[in-house]
Amino acid sequence: MTGTDLKSGAMPLETTRTATSGTDQRLVVGQVATTAQEVTCTWDDGTTTEASRPAPGTGIVGDFEDAIRPADGSRSDWFVCVGPEGRNFKAVAVTK
Repeated sequence: MTGTDLKSGAMPLETTRTATSGTDQRLVVGQVATTAQEVTCTWDDGTTTEASRPAPGTGIVGDFEDAIRPADGSRSDWFVCVGPEGRNFKAVAVTK
């Protein structure tokens, strides 16, 4: 992968055992080029979530929500965006 190339998929995110929706596509996971610095996910209400790389020196430990991370054995990096409850995925793009 290079430049703004990406592959992604959206799926429901059940946050409780009693969740009734199950159809909200608010968890987005995908692959990006190792040069990508930011991925922006857009939701059906027009709001956005930015996934970015951790600050230098922080490593990969910590909050994995809305982040871009390397994965052992993968030629590309991976990202995740979590949308607001009740929202559905609309679009995703490498923005930096």
